Amino acid sequence: MKKFIYLNIFYLSLRREIGILTDDFRVLYKCTKILEELGKSYVILSDARELYKYPVILTTKNLRGENVVFLKNVDVDVRRAIPLLYGKRRFNHLYIGVDPGKTMGLAALGDGFILEKRNVYSISSLKKFVDIWLEGYPSQNYILRVGNGSPTERNEIIMRLFGKVDIEVVDERATSITKEDSDAAVRIARIRGRRIYRIPSLNVSDGEIRNIQRLSRIESNGKITISREMARKVILGEITLRDAIERTLQKN
Repeated sequence: MKKFIYLNIFYLSLRREIGILTDDFRVLYKCTKILEELGKSYVILSDARELYKYPVILTTKNLRGENVVFLKNVDVDVRRAIPLLYGKRRFNHLYIGVDPGKTMGLAALGDGFILEKRNVYSISSLKKFVDIWLEGYPSQNYILRVGNGSPTERNEIIMRLFGKVDIEVVDERATSITKEDSDAAVRIARIRGRRIYRIPSLNVSDGEIRNIQRLSRIESNGKITISREMARKVILGEITLRDAIERTLQKN
């Protein structure tokens, strides 16, 4: 009997498939879509008796077990299941790496494992995924590491996430060999940076101000050029470029 139990535990430790048990087709569709994006194998189950064949079960049914995750907020709860695939209830450290720029790389690493990586195209999308990851991936410690390039985007990221998670700024020169933004984010997540205790102030150059003013003309379709003071606030992360444009349009 003991031999059977030990073999079953060993077998489960080797499996990386997630079982899904639900009658809600909308939940099932969203579940499978997220798991496919994460590159995780899954099996759709029809019987609760299959509960203990898999290291983790995602379900909307009233089931109990160490390997059961109830699906309420699918974006979050699917990710809560991931540590179980690695034999953990939670990670010791979750590092989120951000490669700032027009296209931003984003990556989540749990105890050295790459949990997911992606490119995003707005600060709002970046914040959405960071919020999901902070809630969804259980960990004892959370640190967001952002590259020190692209000061406008970098400071807006810090401004939007400051106080939500510990933040470090990483020297991007160590990631220069990486072309893909999401891969650069993985490398940034792995490098210890300088801890940020307040939203940083910068010495703003004339060139940076002129560049933000140029971007304001592009973003407003040539309608306005924001002031130098507005441009400086954008660079320092005090306001977003969109806010600066809207405020200028309201004055005109």
